[in-house]
Amino acid sequence: MVFLVDPPYLSTDSKTYRMYWKLSDYLDVLTVLAGHRFIYFTSNKSSIVELCEWMDRHPNLGNPLRNCHRREFNAHMNYNASYTDIMLYTVPFE
Repeated sequence: MVFLVDPPYLSTDSKTYRMYWKLSDYLDVLTVLAGHRFIYFTSNKSSIVELCEWMDRHPNLGNPLRNCHRREFNAHMNYNASYTDIMLYTVPFE
């Protein structure tokens, strides 16, 4: 089994979604992913990677994304706006 995860980006405007994601919703997802294979989509506009790095510095919590592989894609919305899409994964992906 592999989880495919593409939640709203943490710390970004989520008005286009029908529901509001709270920090606890993201933490619940990370808790479910621990110990499982997954592919997690995010971007540099999200703070989820920063949150997990903070968790990693607190050994009693741990970082569920610590041993993930990472792929990045630079996306351009127009001539002066860009961001980086990030895929974090624990399964072989070649």
